[in-house]
Amino acid sequence: MTSNTKRKGNDEYRKKYGQLDLDTIKNNLLKKGLFYGKSQYSSFYYGQLGHDDLLDFTVKVTRRYPKLFTKINRRFDLIIIDEYQDTAESILSLFLDAVNDKTNVSLYLFGDSMQQIYQKYSEEMKGTLRQIENKTRKTINFRSNQMIIDLLNNIYNNSQRIQSSPDNMKIEKSDFQPTVYLVTGDERESCINGIVSEYPGTLVLYVFNRERFDRIGALDLFDSFQSMDKYGFVKNIHAVDVLLNKNEDDNPDILMRCLLVLYKSKLKWEKHEYGSFFKLINHNGRKFGASVTVKSKKDKQKTFKLWKTIFDCFLNDEITIGEFLDKLRENALLDDIFIRDVLDSEEYQKTLDVQLKELINLEQNTENVSTQHGVKGESHDSIIFSAEDSRHQPFINMFDFFELWSKRPMSLRDFEIFVTKYQSFLTKVDKDKVKTDSKYGREMAFEVCNEFHDDFFFKNVYKDYYKNYIKKQTQINLKKVFSSTKIERILLAYKLFYVGCSRARRNLSVVLDKSFVEGFKDSLIIRFKKIGFTVIDC
Repeated sequence: MTSNTKRKGNDEYRKKYGQLDLDTIKNNLLKKGLFYGKSQYSSFYYGQLGHDDLLDFTVKVTRRYPKLFTKINRRFDLIIIDEYQDTAESILSLFLDAVNDKTNVSLYLFGDSMQQIYQKYSEEMKGTLRQIENKTRKTINFRSNQMIIDLLNNIYNNSQRIQSSPDNMKIEKSDFQPTVYLVTGDERESCINGIVSEYPGTLVLYVFNRERFDRIGALDLFDSFQSMDKYGFVKNIHAVDVLLNKNEDDNPDILMRCLLVLYKSKLKWEKHEYGSFFKLINHNGRKFGASVTVKSKKDKQKTFKLWKTIFDCFLNDEITIGEFLDKLRENALLDDIFIRDVLDSEEYQKTLDVQLKELINLEQNTENVSTQHGVKGESHDSIIFSAEDSRHQPFINMFDFFELWSKRPMSLRDFEIFVTKYQSFLTKVDKDKVKTDSKYGREMAFEVCNEFHDDFFFKNVYKDYYKNYIKKQTQINLKKVFSSTKIERILLAYKLFYVGCSRARRNLSVVLDKSFVEGFKDSLIIRFKKIGFTVIDC
């Protein structure tokens, strides 16, 4: 929220209640209470709680009044948390505590820690989940055929978590064996296009967003939302969530809800589905100030002329989103709140300068391309995973993962055990002191090396960095030690690779730039073949 918007919100509160101070807010909340606003936004002045704050409030109230745990375990015999890996730690802790030492209620967690891409848990919670997961169990995979399932088991490499197909498998056999294409950088897109041409409807998964939106001609639109503070990487809602949500009722952004309504209305208009057009505009358009009223022939002619002028803007490749919305403002189709929160807001100025055609490109071309959060999702008949590093948030070291993987098979459990131990050991290091005391830094580097000298991950990721630092304590060498950043990025790449492959129902292709694997290409090809891929070195 911009400071201008905050100031206007404060002024509105003072106008309604006379003043804005803690006592006034408390008195109003005591009178009216708190309520769930059924959106991602909270309005603390008025007692409205958004999605995430409602959950946090629930946890805080339960912790303060432990008798509420009794309500939970008396009311339910069975509690199931689906996709637990995406559930906030506070909520998991709440239910774990509620059923602890209770025999009358059972708690089941359904999910897959390999798919825990963005949610982070404390070491205590990770330990608890490892104990829960430390049981051999058979998992039925209903979304992929046997060839893909065999491949996934080999990537996961965990004998305690073997997936199998159901007895009444209804998914057809693969058209081809899972295939890795090693291409040069300038051949990657042509390779992808060739596969899509041969197998229409193939879903392309990109590791990071900018390339995906650049591919479909909506890069400036993505960049404009990405630059907004409220959709930053550390926020709960990201630019990709806004741009890929096609539901005009559910989209979290006020501007995108408006644009979606107008774009869908245009489609209805072009198909001469005027009844559906009127319904859409009058139901959803009112949220930003647009409506249609036809009482006479004159009204009909006026309405037709007005909306033809509006929709003709979609034919203009040069018009910006801001200029398009100005047309609506000139015709009194935007209300004061929308004008204030969008057109007059500094926050949206970059988006308003984007050409309207990028919205059209977005709406027309996102069906068969997916990325990041989209890597996680429903299965698709044919998948292409475009493997690459990401040098933007979130940082992903995909080719470092491939190099590590080419040397030895690994499992998520082995990976996470090392990361946890390494991070824990690094807490002993005074990060400020090593910057100024080279002798202390050298001593701590020796301790780290002694602690992990036999560990596969340490030897292949960090050993040379520590050797260089011990030899010469420069600032450049210091930046590469006493940090778990690199191994975390490699672990994220491992998870994303697995999750991307898991979305294939029958056909899976992986495309990667071979110039990034030259030093270990032969051993990587062997690894790919061992787990079930065929490899084409283009």
